[in-house]
Amino acid sequence: MRGLLQFKSYFYTRLSSDADLVTLLGGAHIYDVVQESAALPYIAYEQISSQNTHQLDEQMTEHVIGLIVVARADSSLTTHNIMAQLEKLIDELPANADLTLGYEMLSAELLSTSIEQTNFEIVKGLMQVKILMTGGG
Repeated sequence: MRGLLQFKSYFYTRLSSDADLVTLLGGAHIYDVVQESAALPYIAYEQISSQNTHQLDEQMTEHVIGLIVVARADSSLTTHNIMAQLEKLIDELPANADLTLGYEMLSAELLSTSIEQTNFEIVKGLMQVKILMTGGG
């Protein structure tokens, strides 16, 4: 869907350049595709949905992105702290951000957050973010 690759590149750059987040992760452990040997904790992101929409006679694209924070169960406070930092970064994303190639992010809105313990070893934090974009051509 239009502009998603530009947003993912922009978002990765924003997350990986945040010193507080990188410290919490123990490095820039932020992935679009996670390798089996990835060190914990890490953040993965994925496209959940994309659709074209219209507002005030302007065509836009709406993307919902899922963020997954994976950490050891004995470090659930780390999961909470990473999610709090992600929420802060999402709140600070600038409106009308230029994403390159003529795409512009109009807004980013946190839709939901949850934390689940998947087994005795792993805790997953889940976040959904809605991105509204325009442009590209």
